Amino acid sequence: MEAVSDDAGLYARVENFFRTTFATDNALITEAIRRMLAAGGKRLRPRITLLAASACGDDSDEHLHLAAYMELIHVATLIHDDVVDNATTRRGVNATAIDYGNRVSVLAGDYLFAWSLVSSIWRLRRMSRSHAKKPLRSSLHRRSAERSRAAVRPSRSRRCVHMAICSA
Repeated sequence: MEAVSDDAGLYARVENFFRTTFATDNALITEAIRRMLAAGGKRLRPRITLLAASACGDDSDEHLHLAAYMELIHVATLIHDDVVDNATTRRGVNATAIDYGNRVSVLAGDYLFAWSLVSSIWRLRRMSRSHAKKPLRSSLHRRSAERSRAAVRPSRSRRCVHMAICSA
């Protein structure tokens, strides 16, 4: 289990995920999205996600996908926002709509929403199958159970989410 120790390393892991994982079958949309991602930004959402995972005692690498999906949804909203507001720049570069037009920008934002949603559902289903024989407990529950030597049941909402994912 690796603790998140430095902000630069955390940022690099998220950026590497974007470079190595994200692609579409449409070269124009891929280029538009990659250019928006390359413009940078604070990447606050994935940082908070990974730091929270680490603070709870989990391996932050296990949550890298979730952190990246959250940022991609945010980027999708920024692309759409630039179209609605007729913005000319975003993060110091031309807004996606300026270079690619409104149609490609809206499609790029829609694609990011859909890709993030489908990818996260697929990943959750895969994780739930791999943990099917293990009780669904967070690291805080595990530590509490170890301390008290008593079994701790997962919360009702977590069981409901697990049932919804596994039955879909």
